[in-house]
Amino acid sequence: MLHFMKSIFNFFRNHLKLFLLYLPLVTSLLIGIFIFVIYMQWIDQRDSILNKLKDYKRFIDYTEDLQDGFVFGGYFSAGVKGTAIGIPSKIFDKNGVLIGEFFSEKREVIPLKKIPKNIIASVIANEDADFLKHTGVNVKAIVRAIGINLLTMSYRQGGSTLTQQLAKVLFTEGKKTIKRKIFEAFCAMEIERNYDKQDILTMYLNLIYFGRGAFGVEEAAKTYFNKSAQHLSLGEAAMLVGLIPNPAFFNPLQNIRIAFQKAQIVLNRLIEVKSITAKQKSAAVEDLKRVWNIQILSNHPHGGKSLIGTFSKDKFRNNRAPHFNERLRRILIQNFDETTLKQNGLKIYTTLDIVKQQAAEKIITAFVDSQKKYHLDKALYYQKHRQNQKANTEKEKAGNINGAFISINPVTGEIEAYIAGYEFSSKNQLDRVSQIRRQPGSSFKPFIYLAGIEEKKITIASIFEDKKINIGGYAPGNYDNEYRGKISTRDALRLSINTVAVQVLNKTGFSKLFEILQSALDLSDKEMKSRFQQNLSLALGTAELSPLEHVRLHAMLSNGGKYIIPHGIRYVEDYGGKVILDQQKIVAEKMQKRQEENKIQIISPQSAYILTQMLSSYFEPGVYGYEWRKKAKIDFEIGGKTGTSSNYVDVWFAGHTPNLVTSLWMGNDSGNISLGPGRSGGALMAPAWVNYISAIRYSFRHESYKKPKEGLVFENVCSKSGLVPRSGRQCQFAIMQQPFLEGTEPGNYCPLHP
Repeated sequence: MLHFMKSIFNFFRNHLKLFLLYLPLVTSLLIGIFIFVIYMQWIDQRDSILNKLKDYKRFIDYTEDLQDGFVFGGYFSAGVKGTAIGIPSKIFDKNGVLIGEFFSEKREVIPLKKIPKNIIASVIANEDADFLKHTGVNVKAIVRAIGINLLTMSYRQGGSTLTQQLAKVLFTEGKKTIKRKIFEAFCAMEIERNYDKQDILTMYLNLIYFGRGAFGVEEAAKTYFNKSAQHLSLGEAAMLVGLIPNPAFFNPLQNIRIAFQKAQIVLNRLIEVKSITAKQKSAAVEDLKRVWNIQILSNHPHGGKSLIGTFSKDKFRNNRAPHFNERLRRILIQNFDETTLKQNGLKIYTTLDIVKQQAAEKIITAFVDSQKKYHLDKALYYQKHRQNQKANTEKEKAGNINGAFISINPVTGEIEAYIAGYEFSSKNQLDRVSQIRRQPGSSFKPFIYLAGIEEKKITIASIFEDKKINIGGYAPGNYDNEYRGKISTRDALRLSINTVAVQVLNKTGFSKLFEILQSALDLSDKEMKSRFQQNLSLALGTAELSPLEHVRLHAMLSNGGKYIIPHGIRYVEDYGGKVILDQQKIVAEKMQKRQEENKIQIISPQSAYILTQMLSSYFEPGVYGYEWRKKAKIDFEIGGKTGTSSNYVDVWFAGHTPNLVTSLWMGNDSGNISLGPGRSGGALMAPAWVNYISAIRYSFRHESYKKPKEGLVFENVCSKSGLVPRSGRQCQFAIMQQPFLEGTEPGNYCPLHP
């Protein structure tokens, strides 16, 4: 060993020039070439980097002007792209309430004056103590970091300044390499030459990542503490700043003990630089523990417990109508690319009413849960009786139950509530309002009667025989297998009599019905031919509709027989407030074109009014709807129609008011699973709609349907004969003041009461 060491010493002594002169020269030359190559790369990218930085700074300045209430001098569009900055696009309901965002980076930009001094002081003290002195690169800090890392043989400390960190996030991929560090240094020095320290701090604090999807200090404050950054306490600010070096490791939701310790380290550093006193630190720590109920537990998997990040996020919730917002995304992507939609800070103003939306969400959730429970209770019963196959079938049914709900203004076509499924997740984004079609059952019958009235083949008082029928081999039965003899069309629709609906279609024919469907739903000849066949079973709702089509047809009855375009977007502004998409204008232009083509009025307002009166009868005594209306104490005009497809696979309800029409559907995605005997639209969906209308009763005007000024005649009629009772004679079956198209009113007196 001694001989070996002596040989090495002699070799070194005999080659002093090699080790002390040539090797250092070659090393220095190689380092110089390496730095020069990086410098040339910097020079090549310098202009694009400076332009990107200029855009970012201009964006910050513009944001500050907006928050101060100043009008920006000139047109501005948030066009900063790439890794520089992404501003979420915000979605608002009809009353300006935030209901969602599209984003790739969750961020809200705020000016420096709205960032509290305790955050600024904590960042400088802990991330770059010499920030106010250096010119972008702190050589002393770099040397110190290299020494500590060599001594520990690990990456324990970085020597980057705040300016270098800003450059790293803005302009490099963030990988820890010597090349990246040198490139950052060139960037940082250029940033310092062009911008003052306040600008750099503002850009830095709005850019950095704090974990949990939060970029920038404002979004971080809302994510962890449910408040704006300007309202953070000293302890809360210290915990946020503690996240910066490693947002995953120091995250309070990951390990509160480590996060709490890191916050105290941040506060200790503030004491060292004389920003706070030891007494202030103690008060901040105690306040943080008390407000957020921090409990450090040594055996706890997360180091303990706290309320940080566990609050209800309604105040800053960013997706209060997920299916509706996803529908908007699919529409907007036809006008804007994904980057623009997620990073350019657009403001999307919609027709949705969050009051109605939240009520609808509660209603559909409750009724789907009830149906799931029905199947699960049956599964338990079968398990107890060791019928495992049946139990598994019921469990499968429970897992497949879903629902849809849409409310629209029948006059404007504005969508005011939109629930396209029981839940919204990455695995469950099917839009059951617009992307599924199911048999609407009896909720389709109003259009059979509408066509007959419009063609003057029937009236509201026409009498049909409710009996077993067979027309060309088609022999439908009634839902309850009962037959009532002579019955008026008004009562036949109210009680949803199958035999009468089929007789009406057979008498009227298909021509007018198909004309109404094609015009109202904007269907081509090819679509009509493939979807609607001349089959008498159509009277019972065997042709498939989506809930969106369903509500569109029913809206035509409530709006006086007019064509509408259902839509959810009013207009879109860029970050600068300039309207870049006016959807209302587009809808108005399309409506104007149809007006010029004489295609707005699909059916006469008189026929539409007659149908609204027929549908209102669903809530009269003798029908399911009456008890639900009475229980909800609804004292304004409403109407509706239930629907149940074969074997109780799909259940529907179409709910009417003069200025809000709603379609509800519940069933299953496979389209072939029975909800169970007796699980009908009347039993399930009618009460759901009544509960909804009761919940939102103060959010819309209560009006009666407007009677057309001409073209209608009103008569008292006997529901048994369809004729007019003689004056002064009592008729226990009389229905008062029923509407008839002029010229179709009864021409004779009722013979039942001579």
